[in-house]
Amino acid sequence: MPFFSTTRSRLRRAELLSGVPLSKEMRKRIHAVTLQLSRAPCLAVFLVGDRADSIRYVNHKKRAAAECGIEMRVVRLPSTVRQIELHKALAAVNGDVSVDGVILQLPLPPHLRARPALYHIHPGKDVDGLHPLNAGNLFLQDQSPLLHVITSNNSNGWEGAGASSSPSSSSALPCTDMAGPDHLADGLTDEVLLLPTASGGYNALHRRTHERKFFVPCTALAIRSILFSYLSRTESLSHLMRAVHEDDPAKPPSSPSLSSTPALAESHITNSSSKESKTKPQAAAVGREKPRDLHAVIVNKSMVVGVPTAALLHRAGGFVVTSCSRSNSLESVRCLARQADVLITAYGQASVFDASCVKPGAIIIDAAINELPQPPTTSHSTPAASPVRWVLCGDVDVASVSSVAAAVTKTPGGVGPLTVSHLMMNVLKAYRLRHANHIYYNNIYTEFLKMYGTYDKVRDYAPSAALVVRAPSAGSAATQTALSDREKLVKCPANDEDDLDDEDADNGSYEV
Repeated sequence: MPFFSTTRSRLRRAELLSGVPLSKEMRKRIHAVTLQLSRAPCLAVFLVGDRADSIRYVNHKKRAAAECGIEMRVVRLPSTVRQIELHKALAAVNGDVSVDGVILQLPLPPHLRARPALYHIHPGKDVDGLHPLNAGNLFLQDQSPLLHVITSNNSNGWEGAGASSSPSSSSALPCTDMAGPDHLADGLTDEVLLLPTASGGYNALHRRTHERKFFVPCTALAIRSILFSYLSRTESLSHLMRAVHEDDPAKPPSSPSLSSTPALAESHITNSSSKESKTKPQAAAVGREKPRDLHAVIVNKSMVVGVPTAALLHRAGGFVVTSCSRSNSLESVRCLARQADVLITAYGQASVFDASCVKPGAIIIDAAINELPQPPTTSHSTPAASPVRWVLCGDVDVASVSSVAAAVTKTPGGVGPLTVSHLMMNVLKAYRLRHANHIYYNNIYTEFLKMYGTYDKVRDYAPSAALVVRAPSAGSAATQTALSDREKLVKCPANDEDDLDDEDADNGSYEV
């Protein structure tokens, strides 16, 4: 029996999951809070070169920032910028107290290295969640898995379980030490999930966890939001806590799989010489319902999608996670995809997964964005006369998998809009962290640069442990200190970016 068996007919039609309604709700709630803050949160986006897709993504962020009441500054650098110049530019904006969040638009030109550049983004402003300090925090376990909290709220009723439907209601927000209207930012950023209600609205799950103190990559947050939004309103959530193993008890026992329950795995260990021992354990399994983990297969191993998504699912509880990538053969990836109760893909090839690669009743979340040329629509135009138009699509052939899967996301309009909305939420979180403590993470940031040997090259630009204002006056003590420190620096050679270790040239880890 398929794990997500339903009463649908054999000609099932998968539910098409859109991230747009949830994204709009998030932006509305963010805007309701930013209107009441002492100042608008500010995001600085570094754009290197003039890649068309990067410019398009930056424009998406700009529109979302305007909807959320967030100021956005675009810092454009030429495609010929040197590595050390990029480091200095990033370190300089870290010391600007009027900037709350900083992101570096990826990918970079081939001569630049992403990882050492990301080291120079202050971890308290790293709203993309790619600094090693934020990435490492992903693996901290919470006291109660997220899945248990959601099921508890569903059984106890949302109104009494820390949920709220209005971001501006002070009674719905947890207590905070922030003064004045800025406490609203504290409350909103404690909302881990927005879950749909039967009436068509959304209830916020408030939960103070480790996650409120660091940043998670936004694509991973979007995947979690769209997955749990679907699970919370279907029978699938109850399957997570209490599900019957999908193997038919009438079939001969096979080797226990990762998704088998311990009790059912025991039933495979029988005495072959005894007929009674062959039948009794299986007969007992027929009426026994035990919880089992949901098998999630993630076709991506980058620090942007695969790794953080796997970490979030592990922390949520109720998932066994398998990750693979292009380093595996396509056939082996497809074979693994057929075993997935939840298939999350960012493989990067259009229509690479069809119905033959999908388990019946699976949930498919397509986080890839691919471009395909669109053929001319009129018979009068010739290919030479008509400019090539490009359409966006994902990794999944939606028309094909809809006859097999329980649900599949749209591309575009699925994970993408939610990713940008979660970025805006991270900017609001950065505002909260910096508002409460302007030197938040400064010591860790500078010590981290010292550990990697780049601090001396950017120390005039990086924030110190004391509060840094934009630019000290010409005769101030701060200027004199900076001058004296500058005199101690060893002049960097023209090819100073070549002294980085080979392990820092890992741009592939930051590509979707």
